[in-house]
Amino acid sequence: MEEIIYPQPPDVPLTPIINDNTPPPSNIAPASANLPKDEKENTFLVSLKKPDVTMPKRSGYNKIYEICHLGQPDTITGSFPEKKNYYFAVSFKKFHMIRIHKTGHNKIYNYRRSKSFFIEITDQSSNTNDIHLKIHTNDYLMSTAPISYNSTSVLPNTKYQISKQLQHFFSAQRVIPRKIQNKYFNLIRKKLLERITFIKSHEDKNDHHNTLTKTFFNFSYKKYRFYFGIYLPCQHVTVHKGLSVTSLCDLPSPIVKSNHCHRCGLHFHLKYPTKTIEVRNNEGNIVDNDYTCCPNYFGMP
Repeated sequence: MEEIIYPQPPDVPLTPIINDNTPPPSNIAPASANLPKDEKENTFLVSLKKPDVTMPKRSGYNKIYEICHLGQPDTITGSFPEKKNYYFAVSFKKFHMIRIHKTGHNKIYNYRRSKSFFIEITDQSSNTNDIHLKIHTNDYLMSTAPISYNSTSVLPNTKYQISKQLQHFFSAQRVIPRKIQNKYFNLIRKKLLERITFIKSHEDKNDHHNTLTKTFFNFSYKKYRFYFGIYLPCQHVTVHKGLSVTSLCDLPSPIVKSNHCHRCGLHFHLKYPTKTIEVRNNEGNIVDNDYTCCPNYFGMP
């Protein structure tokens, strides 16, 4: 094996490294001061000042300005408290059939050709657990077992009450498919909300016109017919024959007239019989005239 001989480095002394920490002359400006003026002007400062926001009415498209108050965060964990849930019950209540002509506005009592569902709305309650909303129906196949629903409010608003009752209805029926439910859910809820407005505006009038407003509307799917409406109880005092016990009629009212005039088809003519009022003739003299508050809308004498 041959021996490898490496060349020796030349005998040249290495240049030592000198740390020059001497300060620069006083007449030389720092590098930051030598920047051009344009570069200084292009420097942006970020401000954390809260922008001025107008305070419009917080409804419609302006609801984005509404601030959600989540409460104060916990001092230890720093997390916000969870919203409290309240519960209320929804169930079906079946009303009995009455022996009247089931034509005109009385068609809501006809259980052979259609099914009626009148939704109950409450606006007073001290505790949500005491709220029990009932859907009054003539469909005897519906189960009357109550189902509990949750809410973040002590008293749910009208729209939420209607939504949960419609959800209860669609979960119990067996003829309308899920696709049709999703398509017409908002429409049915909107028409029920409009029906509440129509009823309140009409029954609060103080006049003697024979105009009326229905408490229900029609919804059809194929050969199935439904009547959705707002529940207004009849509340006519009924005296049972041979007994001293009285009861209130709880049948839904199909129509509403002015001066809070509403009753079921069986008791409407008993509550508002013919009465006499004073009117003036063409000559300006006061004469007596027979006036019927609620005429023969139900096929009764």
